[in-house]
Amino acid sequence: MSTLSKLAEHGELHDTIRPIIPLLVELLKDKDSDVRTVTVSRLGNLAEHVGLRDVILAYVSSFVELLKDATSDVRSASVSTLSKLVGQGVSSEIITSTMTPLVALLKDDDANVRASALSAITSLAEYKESHNAIRAAIPPLVGLLKDGDSDVRSAAVSTLAKLAVQVEIRDTIRTAIPSLMELLKDEHWRARAATVSAFTNFAGHGELVDVTAASIQPLIELLKDGDSDVRDATTTALDKLASQAELRDTIRTATPSLLGLLQNPYWAARTGVITTLSNWVKNPDLLDLVQSATPTIIELLKDEDWRTRVATLSTLSSLSEHAIRVAIPAIVELSRDDDSDVRSACVSTIARLAKCTELRDAVRDTIPALIERLKDGTSGVRYATVAAFLKLAEYQELRNAISEMLSLLIELLKDTHWDIRVATVSALADLALYGELLDGIQTAIQQIILLLKDEDEDVRIATVSALTKLANHAELREGLRLAVPSMGALLRDENSAVRSLVISKLSPLAQFVELREGIQIAVPLLIDMLKDEGSDTRSAIASTLASLAVYVELRDAIRLVIPSLIELLKDDNSEVRSTSVSTLAKLTLQGD
Repeated sequence: MSTLSKLAEHGELHDTIRPIIPLLVELLKDKDSDVRTVTVSRLGNLAEHVGLRDVILAYVSSFVELLKDATSDVRSASVSTLSKLVGQGVSSEIITSTMTPLVALLKDDDANVRASALSAITSLAEYKESHNAIRAAIPPLVGLLKDGDSDVRSAAVSTLAKLAVQVEIRDTIRTAIPSLMELLKDEHWRARAATVSAFTNFAGHGELVDVTAASIQPLIELLKDGDSDVRDATTTALDKLASQAELRDTIRTATPSLLGLLQNPYWAARTGVITTLSNWVKNPDLLDLVQSATPTIIELLKDEDWRTRVATLSTLSSLSEHAIRVAIPAIVELSRDDDSDVRSACVSTIARLAKCTELRDAVRDTIPALIERLKDGTSGVRYATVAAFLKLAEYQELRNAISEMLSLLIELLKDTHWDIRVATVSALADLALYGELLDGIQTAIQQIILLLKDEDEDVRIATVSALTKLANHAELREGLRLAVPSMGALLRDENSAVRSLVISKLSPLAQFVELREGIQIAVPLLIDMLKDEGSDTRSAIASTLASLAVYVELRDAIRLVIPSLIELLKDDNSEVRSTSVSTLAKLTLQGD
């Protein structure tokens, strides 16, 4: 039957498969439960294809009958198949007739069947025809919140949360709140996480906001939960709940309890509070709560756990516009932290603080500490520091200080890590946008050119792109004369991506008269590459040669390509032939 499912992926075979479906339906009565299970599952898969759906829908009553099968696997598979079918535009009669037996399965002896039934009921809930039956299902569904199986409890919570979109069901859902509150203490993490998410969902529905308020204090306690998924769900929940105006008074009342967790011995609890406060910074109505906690937050820069220190740095960066100047010395101190993640977070935080005009003088004073991190023993810290300097250079008042560290940044062009070399050469090209830094960058040109021979293809690619950017600055072009022949040599690079990039960059470089002599040297290599195995490459070269022919200095060299272009008129690839015709036409129009 798996073969049949694969064949069904081909629409032209559907007419052949349709007569087979009644034969498969007969197998739903097979004595062997495994056969019944596989058959109902395969029919569900086949029903996903438009060309087969109508035939299978005619047998919905057979699937409904299997909901009473003696074997739990058959019942579960039938629920799954019905769930797929009801989501495909079936009639209201089918929806109505399916709901009652599905609701009955909420009391099934098998946990997998109960969980499957919950999922199917959720799918059916979008259809109005199911709503009466769903209202009748709420009491047994609420009963499943105390089910002996944790997966069923989790599924029941998720189902209630999704059903809350139905206005007429919300009053019934209110009756489940006490049971849901108990599930916040469930022994299984999945049930706790699902319940946290449910309360987050409820807060979006006006009729349930008041009962959601009761969950805030228990949610705060979950910030010290032993499971990371529960903690993550809780920080998200507290952020979303805080966005509800009706809940802010409750949030304010609970804040002392929240801040008390900053002294909790469990690192995750402290980090969870920090993350929550960071989210609240975006809420003007709660900003004063976060500001009042700033001294305590700053103290956490000395926390014994690196994860808490990193989270604290992130929060302080989000508070950059809210009087945290006093924290900057402590942040600088963390640039020498024993943990590399903390050091990386530190330099990134300093860069983000610079967006606040009032802090830039203090940020300027941190630059010597950042310069030290360019020599950090961990590559990730060096990488973060390069990125930080690039960010700081956006602010004019910091550029003079940055110009003094360019020599150290240039040294990273020789770094043992390829990604640092890539980051550095790219950063230097971007820093050239600022006139105050051009003199320092000019001293790096020869070292940058050497990277065209780097052993790593990503470095070579980044260098080609960087040199092309640098050529836009007239002050640097004299030093770039030697770069063009070296770039041309990469037309023979073993890496196709490098070759393609060089081909694409020759035309932009040719607009600068100072660089055309070097491009002239590369033209014979381009002509040789017209025999490249790749049709895209042949086409790109022909197009490049046409664009270069507009320059008088290059025409004599390019004229030599005409015989090769004539050969390309016989190329197997139509795009190559078309480009060759266009190129020959352009060369002819250029004349002498």
